[in-house]
Amino acid sequence: MGQEGRRLAKRLTKALKPMGARMTTGHPLADDVLVLPIEGQPVSMVAFADSGDYLRLHFWGTNSRGPSFVLEISGEALLLNEPGGMPVAVRRDPGTWAAALALLRRRVVRAVARQSGALEIVFEEGLELAIAPSRWEPWQLRDEDSDYLVVSAAGGGTVVFGKPSSH
Repeated sequence: MGQEGRRLAKRLTKALKPMGARMTTGHPLADDVLVLPIEGQPVSMVAFADSGDYLRLHFWGTNSRGPSFVLEISGEALLLNEPGGMPVAVRRDPGTWAAALALLRRRVVRAVARQSGALEIVFEEGLELAIAPSRWEPWQLRDEDSDYLVVSAAGGGTVVFGKPSSH
């Protein structure tokens, strides 16, 4: 990882520490963290947009049953493919896409949104995905079967709309 990657890793690590922003939600929080309903679900599809920094992860539920969720990432994402390894900044550069493709079929072990607007997801085998808050909306998770939407708001904070579906 070059100097730019190290700077990004340092900035994201600092940003991912819990901040004092407010989370608007009707769902219970534990320690200012919202546990997302994709825990236990495998990544069913990974998609990239060549026109910009954009990554989309689809979760179709276990055995394609259950609620379907889509995680849209337009902010800077760091992917750690091995515990203790160097993080990879997933960007427009196709050379970074292989790291994100490693998430395909990996089950989510833990997925949390922080009050700051940060998103942290831990996958099987220790893979981790982290997205820092930013002045734009860096990520959103939506339930394709209901009006449930979790958004990292522009400038920080996490906003939750609706309730997730339950199949």
